[in-house]
Amino acid sequence: MDPNLINALATNCGCILILDLPIGTTFGIDINCWNTDTKFKGIKLIPPGLHFIFTNSNDSHGNSSFRSGFFHWFESKDIQIKQWCKNSEVLLDNELSHEEALKYKSNILSFDQDLAPYPYDSFKKWTSLTNYITKDILNKLNSKIISSCPDYTTKKFISSKKGTIKELVTTQNNDNEHNSYKSINLPKIQPDNDIKNIDDLLNIKPEYTISYTTIPKRLLYPKNSNPSDITKHNLDTSYTLQSLIIPQENEDNLKLGHELLGEIQFSFICFIYGHHFESFDQWKKLVLLLCNSETAIRSIRYTNLYIGLISVLYYHIQEIPADFFIDIIEDPSQNFLINTLNRLFNSISLPSLSDEDEGRKKLVNRAKNFKNYLRKNGYHFKSSKFVDDEYPVVIKTF
Repeated sequence: MDPNLINALATNCGCILILDLPIGTTFGIDINCWNTDTKFKGIKLIPPGLHFIFTNSNDSHGNSSFRSGFFHWFESKDIQIKQWCKNSEVLLDNELSHEEALKYKSNILSFDQDLAPYPYDSFKKWTSLTNYITKDILNKLNSKIISSCPDYTTKKFISSKKGTIKELVTTQNNDNEHNSYKSINLPKIQPDNDIKNIDDLLNIKPEYTISYTTIPKRLLYPKNSNPSDITKHNLDTSYTLQSLIIPQENEDNLKLGHELLGEIQFSFICFIYGHHFESFDQWKKLVLLLCNSETAIRSIRYTNLYIGLISVLYYHIQEIPADFFIDIIEDPSQNFLINTLNRLFNSISLPSLSDEDEGRKKLVNRAKNFKNYLRKNGYHFKSSKFVDDEYPVVIKTF
């Protein structure tokens, strides 16, 4: 790297100092991860902005424990100090006194040889995966710790074509593990009559909770809707979508709904790199809601929202194998993403009164290019608009 660039980065960038991290621990920042060696003490030259730091310990046989991580918005010259907690196997910042933290920060240069430089060759991809996550969105969603919650499940993992371990499914301990997955053996759950719900079982603390947008279990529709209207709003989820998009004061259509795109990106990072299965569920709900909102898709008001959605999904697709969703639902005849995107493409291709609008033309062109890209990369689309078990309930009047 150019020495002048290094000096510029050293002046403006941040670093994270990790104390007491065991040798052989998996440590990652953003989309990169490594197994640590004896001298590793953290990362330096971290560019300002959003970053995701994660860890999981490994035993002598190479088996991984649960993964935990956290988001942090690095400011210029920001120095973060985290200490490994042996009991909980997470990185914490409340283990040090204020005086101890100041001492480490004032002597940070003494650790320079033990700090690995941030991998800038992956920074462009990271920003593409997180460009809609603002500070406001981070503050709204963020829990202090993103954890894959190992207490009650056995984890299944799969390696992608890029060699990155991706967690796909959590199953109960008594499930049969397939040979194609690398599993972690965890203690089986003992019956406990005092357990009332999953939160009791997991003993989830507030700092582990992500404040995701609540997606209604039943699709919304206006008051006094007749059966025909209810059927319409089950087929087209635009009314539910619009109820979740609250326009900010003086906000124009260019940024309308961008907070949902930021939440989609946040949940994707938590699942793919944080192994947080509940985040996959949220990601799936939001993508399904947006792609089923035909009226919104065809409305000029939401054109930029859907241009942004296609861009977000384009970068997500590059991080997951083509058969990713088939593996999850374990039914090779169905694929959630293909069927969902098929609805999106069908709605965009329908004639609209705004077809001559430049933004609309851009959306149509972006959708065609994205669909062609998917086909070249193993995604095969059918003409069917709905998967059998996803047809909405049709209400009839007698």
